[in-house]
Amino acid sequence: MYINGCEKNYQLILQPDWIPSGRSWKVETLLNKNSRFLRNGALTIEYGFYIEAVEGTNDVWNFNFYDRLYGRPNELEMITFTKKGVCENLYSHKQILSFHSPCFKDETYEFEDDYKTMERFLQIAHGVKLDIIIAHFPGVLNIAERFQMRNVFHFCERQLIEDNDERIWVGTSHQFRMALALNLTHYLTHLLKHLKPEEQLKDIMEDVEIDEMSGDCMKICVKYFFDK
Repeated sequence: MYINGCEKNYQLILQPDWIPSGRSWKVETLLNKNSRFLRNGALTIEYGFYIEAVEGTNDVWNFNFYDRLYGRPNELEMITFTKKGVCENLYSHKQILSFHSPCFKDETYEFEDDYKTMERFLQIAHGVKLDIIIAHFPGVLNIAERFQMRNVFHFCERQLIEDNDERIWVGTSHQFRMALALNLTHYLTHLLKHLKPEEQLKDIMEDVEIDEMSGDCMKICVKYFFDK
């Protein structure tokens, strides 16, 4: 909170159950014509709120990437993600992203991905345990691959494996293509273990570009054939 005539801004980080309040002043002091608080006979009070996180579904807190970082005038500490044709930017702590990947050396990055997909990527990159539907994994993983964010890869792969909901097994061919295209070796092994008899791997592989498979995925598939 800032009151004109006061040389210092007062800042306070609020807990969820706290009430916003500033420094206490006596009314007669503020309205005294000889005081430094009146400017042209008027008292000006400025205040603002910065939202650092928002509680989402399942009691999971999500970071606020829509506002510039609070109390960080140094642009070198912040990364701005811009999307062509979209007025809103996304802002992230540079130190957190740089810790996981050497790709974040600049202060501004332009992306062409879906806006919400980029936000999901940033949430996971910052350690938020998002519960996302399977249709959103490819977009998030593609961004993670581009920025070499292994922590995002590990989270998504682990969630795919641990989620035993029936939706995972809808369109198995699609799941295999995703695992092979993104080199999700642990997820690929998991899919092979749960492959139903009527869903032969050779039929699924007909829809896959063999030349584009990684060496690790190729070895896993070959081992599966020999074990059968």
